[in-house]
Amino acid sequence: MAESSTPKKFFRFIKFTPTTKKTLCVICGNRIEKSDYRRKLFHGSIKSEYCILIEKYLEINITEETHADTACRKCVRELQKIDSVFTTFKSSYQNTLAKLRETHGHNSVSFKRQFSEDGSATVNSRKSLFPRDEEKEEDSEFNIDTETDSELKVIICRGLKNEIRCMPAKHFPILDALTSGDMPTVGSLISKIPDLQDVFQETVFDTIKGEIKTLALRENNSILRNHDKIKSLTFARVIDEWRQKAPTFLKSLEAAVANPAHQFNKYKKGEALIPGIVTAGCKLLTLYSKDLNAFQHFNSYILWKGGCKKSAFSRLNATYDCLSYQSTLSLADKLGNDWDKDLVAMQELVTTETSHELVLLQNIQMIKESIDLVNGDADTMVQRILELSNAENDLHQYRDLMHPGFYFVGDNVDMRTKVRNMTIYNQHKDHHMYQICAYENRISGNHLDNTVAKGDANTVPFTTFIPSQLELDSIASDFTFLVAKIWSQHIPHFKIFAPVLPDNIEHQYMKEMKQKTARINMGVLMKSEQYNEDMTDICEFMHKYVPGHNETDDWTKQPQKVLSGGDYLTFERHKQAQSSKRNGRTPTKRLEAGTYQ
Repeated sequence: MAESSTPKKFFRFIKFTPTTKKTLCVICGNRIEKSDYRRKLFHGSIKSEYCILIEKYLEINITEETHADTACRKCVRELQKIDSVFTTFKSSYQNTLAKLRETHGHNSVSFKRQFSEDGSATVNSRKSLFPRDEEKEEDSEFNIDTETDSELKVIICRGLKNEIRCMPAKHFPILDALTSGDMPTVGSLISKIPDLQDVFQETVFDTIKGEIKTLALRENNSILRNHDKIKSLTFARVIDEWRQKAPTFLKSLEAAVANPAHQFNKYKKGEALIPGIVTAGCKLLTLYSKDLNAFQHFNSYILWKGGCKKSAFSRLNATYDCLSYQSTLSLADKLGNDWDKDLVAMQELVTTETSHELVLLQNIQMIKESIDLVNGDADTMVQRILELSNAENDLHQYRDLMHPGFYFVGDNVDMRTKVRNMTIYNQHKDHHMYQICAYENRISGNHLDNTVAKGDANTVPFTTFIPSQLELDSIASDFTFLVAKIWSQHIPHFKIFAPVLPDNIEHQYMKEMKQKTARINMGVLMKSEQYNEDMTDICEFMHKYVPGHNETDDWTKQPQKVLSGGDYLTFERHKQAQSSKRNGRTPTKRLEAGTYQ
């Protein structure tokens, strides 16, 4: 007796690795080494145009689980050629069919439209162009009458009432295509009829005119009209606006640059054409309305920043690529009006927080004075001490949240311009200027008390300033690290120890020092630090941005001291300018907030 065995089913499937899934062609199976020769079949979970094309002609369903994700460029091109030939044959067939209807069609055809109960027309199935014998005997939908060759008679049945309309015989293919719902053929046939072609074109032109008129209305607040937000003007935003408010205008621009020869060049199709399309469209819109010239503002700012001469602006302004030279200068002045808004905001914030800190300090001082006035009442003394402790904790917490402050750094900028042809009145020129920048402190010093001195200079012993043994050990450790770092970088024998060495000397402010310093450029002043009056103007300019700056004659307003750094010559000039203002009536006029280093 034969042994019975359990029947088994074997399933054969293809198991892809992540590499083969991306490098094997789904059609020919060849490995595609170069990424430029690969055509992706999926963009995320969405099928690409190549995937849809393969499914159309191979009659398969491609999924990410069972197929490779890639097709080679050669196979895709062959399919595209097949698709192009198929489209050409289909178009040729439709054109031939239209010509046969004109030359061999019947003289008169009556269409019977039946209306349903709700009044909507219902179109029954169409007969063939050359009906068979059995179809000729039927008289259900098409009635063939004999008329002249110049026109057709169309009988429209509305219930029991028939309405007869006459139309030229050359328009019958359009009517036939309309009844079949073939809209591309309808558009193609209309474009070939001279009379209807003009009407069709005028309709499209009127649509574009209406879209541009709507785009230019003030109520729509187009992005090309908003000149105050040039920084947010991008090609993508302009395209999105046109796609919503002027789709026909955008399609006409895209059709003008759709060159079939560039379909395989990624640098000449798709998103690569957006800058050119937007530039051309913006120039056309500027011709329609001068208010839609935000793109010209943008180009003018770029040209001015790049140092273009006046002649370049004159040429490009004539082609509506930019504004005139004078308008560009006015635009630059307008853009620079609020250059110091970040610095002023920082100044106001520090001033407000310092005022609140002063209120907390006054509250602490009042509590301390009340403690001194308590006469032996233990409960009152404990209550005052708790109030003092809470007030000091509030002060410490508030100082941790305060703005860290900022400081100034400045130095001279010298430039010499030479002339080509020197004359008595045309000599070499030396330009002496002064540049200033403001930097935000990365490490806050608000926790340090600047109201009480740490000690009296007359009583503090000199030994206080001698380094302790702990400080000496810390310095030796730092120097050891620096020497080891240099040895591991420059001595081959010690390079094996480089990975175990830390990158920097560890300290408590590592997190803050890793952050980028916020810098505000305060511009270049046409002042020379060689002259005392110019240096005084420079100091007064910086003092305007000091927290607590006050232009009034109130001598009680004390500005907050801000560090101003520079080289030794700059420091000396700063001190001289400050000394020249020591007779001022207020701290602001005496420039007392400047701490020059």
